Amino acid sequence: MEYIEHDLALRDSPDHPETHALFLALLHVYMEVGRVVPPERLNARSQQVVHGWWHGFFSFVDSGPPPHRLRQMLALHRAGLLQFLGPDVEVTADESTGLFHAGSPRSGTAVAAKALIEARLPSPTVARSLNPVLESLHRTGLGAEQQLLTADGIHSTGKLLISSQHELVSAEGTPQPTLFGVGPGTSGWGAGAFARPGTNAAPFRENNALARNILTVARGLAAQESPTMSTEPAAVGKN
Repeated sequence: MEYIEHDLALRDSPDHPETHALFLALLHVYMEVGRVVPPERLNARSQQVVHGWWHGFFSFVDSGPPPHRLRQMLALHRAGLLQFLGPDVEVTADESTGLFHAGSPRSGTAVAAKALIEARLPSPTVARSLNPVLESLHRTGLGAEQQLLTADGIHSTGKLLISSQHELVSAEGTPQPTLFGVGPGTSGWGAGAFARPGTNAAPFRENNALARNILTVARGLAAQESPTMSTEPAAVGKN
C-alpha cells in the first residue's frame, strides 16, 4: 500500500512537476520512435530491444491506472475489501476444500478464496493460439509468426507477421494483398493506447494509413469485377 501511495503522490501532486515531465517525455519519444524508425529498418537484435526492454520500461513508467482509480483502490484496501499480496505471488488449488490459496513469500501475506480471476495478458502466439481466426491462418499457411534471426539462433516473437503495408505474410514469406493485420499482436509498431486529444496519436495515424490501403485494394478489385462501361455519351431527357 505504501508503494501505491508514494507513486500516487508523485504522479498526482503539483509538488512534483518533474514526474509529469518524465511521463510526457517518454510518451512522445515512444510515439515518435515508431514513426521515425519503422520496423523494417531495425535488425533482429534492435527489434528485440524495442519490443522487449524499451516497451517494458515505457509501460513501467507511463502505464497503469489513472490517479482516481488508485485512490479508489486504496479506499477498498483500507475498508478491508482488498489485500495486496506483493511480488512473486504463488497460487495453489485445494481440491478438498474447493478453495484457492494465494500468497507471496516476500510479504508473508496469504489469502484463501472460492474464485480465482487471472487478469494477466498472455504472451502473443500464433502457432498455439486458441483463437479460431489465428489458428486458421497458421494452419493454412496464410499467416505466420514473426521469426527473428539473432546470434543466439532463431527467435519467435509469437506475433503475427505483417509487411510494412500491414499485409499478412504467409508461411512462405509472401505478403497477402487482401489480408491485413494491425495492433500490438502483430509485428508492426503497435501503440494501441495513449491516444491523447490533439496529438494526432500514432494509433490513429496507423489506422488511417491502413484504411487507405484497404480502400485502394477494394477499389482495384471492384474495377476488375465490374463490366466495361460504355464510353458513349448518355442521352439526357428534359421534361
